[in-house]
Amino acid sequence: PLVERMLTQLHNRINLLRGTSMSRKGRIKETIAEVEKIVAAIERRDGPGADAATTEHLESAARAALQILEDREGA
Repeated sequence: PLVERMLTQLHNRINLLRGTSMSRKGRIKETIAEVEKIVAAIERRDGPGADAATTEHLESAARAALQILEDREGA
């Protein structure tokens, strides 16, 4: 039950942040390009490249979400 509860909370937080980051203008196009880089690396069987592209995608999503949240606080 504890692990299930923790995973549920993590999943809920990810979904909240995903929705937040995707609300930034232009983020959907950026996300598509980032995911295409991840898929291309996987298709090349390039583990380090896929890892780097995934990290880049997550960091970009985090920056977008933080920007939205900071803008909301300032409003």
